[in-house]
Amino acid sequence: MNNIKPFIKNQNSSNTIDTVSLQRQEREAQKRLKQYCFHRSLENIFKISLNLGIMALSITSVKNLLPYNEIQQSQLNQIEQEINEIAPRVERLEENFATTFDPKSSRRVMKENTYKVDPNLRPIFFTEN
Repeated sequence: MNNIKPFIKNQNSSNTIDTVSLQRQEREAQKRLKQYCFHRSLENIFKISLNLGIMALSITSVKNLLPYNEIQQSQLNQIEQEINEIAPRVERLEENFATTFDPKSSRRVMKENTYKVDPNLRPIFFTEN
């Protein structure tokens, strides 16, 4: 009869095609994973180097500001010493200020600060006899 047979899919051939496609998908997935890991590692290296740069910059800034801080502290101590020296005088002046503007003691303040004498007082003259 006829030697031509219809094409029948072989179970073996479909298995090989499936395994080849699975292997190809696995290789592509591994390649994508490898690229992802590489990009993540580059990103992390960049972040770490940037943070190290910022840290170095901050350390040098602090190192440069320390002498200025010491100078400011010494000036502050000098000012505090001057304030402690002047504080009693300020307290005395504050007390005098309160008495100067007291209306009850205005005659006394006028007598202390001027050469004028209260008109109600009579002058006393001492004579030698």
